[in-house]
Amino acid sequence: MKYIKYAGILFLAVLVVVSSCKKEEEANPKQTTESFFTVSNATYHEGEMPAPQGSASEQPSITTIQGTHYVVPGGANTVSIIGDDAQGDINKIYVGVQGVDGYFSLNYGTTKATDTIMLTLTLNNSIPLDSFIIVFELGDNAGNISEPTSLLVHQAEVQRGKLEISLSWDLYNDIDLHVVQPDSEEIYYGRRQSTEGGYLDLDSNAACSIDSINNEHVIYPDTAVILTGTYIVRVDFYSQCDYQDSSVTHYVVTARYNGELISPSSGTNPYEGTFQPFTDDGGGEGSGVEVMRFNINNTKSLSLYSFEFPSKNNNKETKTKKPCKVCK
Repeated sequence: MKYIKYAGILFLAVLVVVSSCKKEEEANPKQTTESFFTVSNATYHEGEMPAPQGSASEQPSITTIQGTHYVVPGGANTVSIIGDDAQGDINKIYVGVQGVDGYFSLNYGTTKATDTIMLTLTLNNSIPLDSFIIVFELGDNAGNISEPTSLLVHQAEVQRGKLEISLSWDLYNDIDLHVVQPDSEEIYYGRRQSTEGGYLDLDSNAACSIDSINNEHVIYPDTAVILTGTYIVRVDFYSQCDYQDSSVTHYVVTARYNGELISPSSGTNPYEGTFQPFTDDGGGEGSGVEVMRFNINNTKSLSLYSFEFPSKNNNKETKTKKPCKVCK
C-alpha cells in the first residue's frame, strides 16, 4: 500500500509538470515569419530560407536596400531593392525573419539589375518581438541565389485603438497623414485630436527634425466616438528634408477597423504611392493626395420583445417575438 501511495504521488507530480509545460507551449506558440508580416503577391513556404547558390562570381547580390527601420503593428513597410547580377536577370525574391521558421517567395518576372524592386510588407496587428531582422535574398534565371541581406526593424511606440490608420515611407522626409471624418473634421499635424476623440499619436520627422521613425499613425481609442459615414485618407509631401537627394519617396498606407484591414470604397488597402523629388508643398488642412475612402457603419440592430399576457380564459402564458430594428 505504501508503494502504491508513493507511485500515485509521483504520477500526480509528473502530470502537473506535463500540464505546466503544455500550458507554457500554448502561451508561447512557435514564431514564424507569417506571425510578423505578409508580403503582397508572394507565396509562403515553411522551413528555412534557401541557401545561397552559385559561386561568388555567379551569384546575384543586393547593392542597395531601403526600408523603414520602424514599423507600426497593423501598418506596413515599403522596401526598395536594387540588385546586381553577372549571369542573368533577377526574377525571384525571398523574404524571411532571421531565426524563425518560414519565408515568402515572390516571382518578380524579369528585371534588369539596375531596376528598383519594390516590396510591400504588411505587418500583423500583433508582432511577437519589439525588434527583429528581416532577411532578403535574390534569385536569377540561371538558378543562382544571393547571400542574405538584412534590415533591422523596431516596433514604433504607438497607442492602439479600434480604428487605426497608418502611414510609412522610406526616405528621411516629412510626409504627413490626414484623416477626414464624415463630419468633415480633419485630423492632421495642425489639429491632432478631433472632437470625437480620434487623434494623431505619431508625427515623424516633423519640420525635418529627423527621428528616423518614418511613420505616422491616427487612432480612435475605445473612448472615442467613431462616426458612421465615409472617411477620407490623404497623404501630403510636406517637406523634402535633403535637397541634395533626387530619389523618389515611396509610401504605403493601411487602415484597420477592429484589427482587420478595411475594404475601401475607393483606392486600395494597403495603398502604395510615390512622391517625386522637389514636389513638397508645406501643405496644411485640406492638402495632400487622396489615397482611399472607406465607410464605417456603427448603427446597431437590437431585437425588442413583446409579451402577450394570459387572458382570463387561458391559463397558458404565450410569448411572441417581434423583431424590431432600432438604429442610433
